[in-house]
Amino acid sequence: MMSAPRTGTVHAAQPEWRFWVSAGVWTAVVVGLVLGFQTFGLMIANGVGIALGAEPDVDLQVRVFWTFVATAIGLVIIAIAAVVVRRWVVFALALIIVAACVVFAFVQFSSAATVIFPAAPVEHVDPGPAPCACYSGSFCDCPGG
Repeated sequence: MMSAPRTGTVHAAQPEWRFWVSAGVWTAVVVGLVLGFQTFGLMIANGVGIALGAEPDVDLQVRVFWTFVATAIGLVIIAIAAVVVRRWVVFALALIIVAACVVFAFVQFSSAATVIFPAAPVEHVDPGPAPCACYSGSFCDCPGG
């Protein structure tokens, strides 16, 4: 019994660049997930420390905020690459992680806003002399009487 001749190979069905981009996209999503969990853990540890009476670590809050922002930006790029190579599960996972990072960045922003966008110093202005006001029938010391 003869078998049918082979009509195509995996290499012909899927270009090599698509395989490597798929591997990179999966790796990046796993790294983004781990980085998101680690940053979330730092945020929770800082919050528990503050609840137990420790001083707020503003530098840590700023680092956590920017890590969430950078992770979200990186995973948006990864989601676009996932669409290019038609890896829909990776695309969905990347968008879920991006949404979580954006939510946690907004939560962290209120704590880190004073460092990220410092308030302008308040200038003290000495008031000048009171305006001159003359009323009829009263003493008037205004120039020109």
